[in-house]
Amino acid sequence: MKRRLRYLGFLGFLGLLGLTGNLAFYGLFNFFGFWALSKQKRDELLILNAEKAGLNAFKVSLVALSLAIAILSVFKTLEAAMISIAGVFTVQLLTFIISFNYYEKRGNI
Repeated sequence: MKRRLRYLGFLGFLGLLGLTGNLAFYGLFNFFGFWALSKQKRDELLILNAEKAGLNAFKVSLVALSLAIAILSVFKTLEAAMISIAGVFTVQLLTFIISFNYYEKRGNI
């Protein structure tokens, strides 16, 4: 899998389209970061911790998305939809980061 992901680094050259005036294309330069995966050694504990943290984030997103749908059925406004989508994404991301850091600092399996 790691060997195939590094080829996504070639998408970084699409960032040069930002020179045409559309500044959004400059974000594609971030794909160059995938080339760093070719120099990285395989770490099974890191992968295991990322899987456990991803499972925690998935569980939290199921609950948060259910609550967001319930809230949207009550308020029915575009602002509530935007806030609920951003809230679900933020909670999901924070859950992954906090649980991943917890698993990494704990150290044992």
